[in-house]
Amino acid sequence: MSSYTAPALNQSAIKRIKRAAKLKALQEGMSYNQALDALAQPLGHRNWSTLARNLPTSAVLLTQPMHASMAPAQTMTDTWMTVTTISELYATTIPKVRAALKKAAYLQADGKPSPLARSLNLVQEHTIEDQYGISTGMAIYYKWSSSVAKALFPTPNAVDQWCHVANRFEADRRMQQTFARAAKAMGLIFDPNAEDQPNTTHPGLHPRAYLALLDAHHGAMDFLGSSLSFFATRGKKDVKKLEFQLHPIVANIVDVLAPIDASEAQFFEQACASLLQWLGKQRR
Repeated sequence: MSSYTAPALNQSAIKRIKRAAKLKALQEGMSYNQALDALAQPLGHRNWSTLARNLPTSAVLLTQPMHASMAPAQTMTDTWMTVTTISELYATTIPKVRAALKKAAYLQADGKPSPLARSLNLVQEHTIEDQYGISTGMAIYYKWSSSVAKALFPTPNAVDQWCHVANRFEADRRMQQTFARAAKAMGLIFDPNAEDQPNTTHPGLHPRAYLALLDAHHGAMDFLGSSLSFFATRGKKDVKKLEFQLHPIVANIVDVLAPIDASEAQFFEQACASLLQWLGKQRR
């Protein structure tokens, strides 16, 4: 089991945090004390007073994982991630990652890391060859300490992680993979060389549900039929139609899968609902 600790604050770090609080107060129209409290919260403290009471052993801004039996000098080394990687790992969006970094005073309005983030070694600057004509020939990008993500974002549950998609193509593919996962959990065995394979092992499965599982198992993107593709939706009415037609198929699979593997049945049902909810938001 792991616990969390971090280096002690020194006077220089305290001064930088207080300067960041002044800037945050001016930019966001809050009091200086409110800004201090806001900067203390990502550290794991309720407010600035709590942080100050724990000096000099308080965490700086972020905590680093450490086995409870280890001494502080043996803390695990952070990994470094782009905002894109953070968004994928924590099932959120790139704009939300950037907004959280700005709120914590780690990212400036111009998109560059703040002096505070740099001074506390929370960010690394990298360059990559630019393909869009910048005169230097190199583009700058940033990687953030994994501790930043751990402090700012809750760990997503399995369904949220599974259903994190960026577009309709990914959503269609993930729905296909969700059905294929259910087929595997059921123990359905399909002959890759046979086109017509009757259902002889799960009599409770509706023929349409069985066919969807069969096609999903083989990786077919139109496993639900072309009219039930996320790509086929053009508006709110199409989404409602998709939900109406998909619901009995999902319900039938859940009923058959639940006695076999209740946790997989619950996962299947929640994943299908989550992907449909995502689609509904895109088609408002």
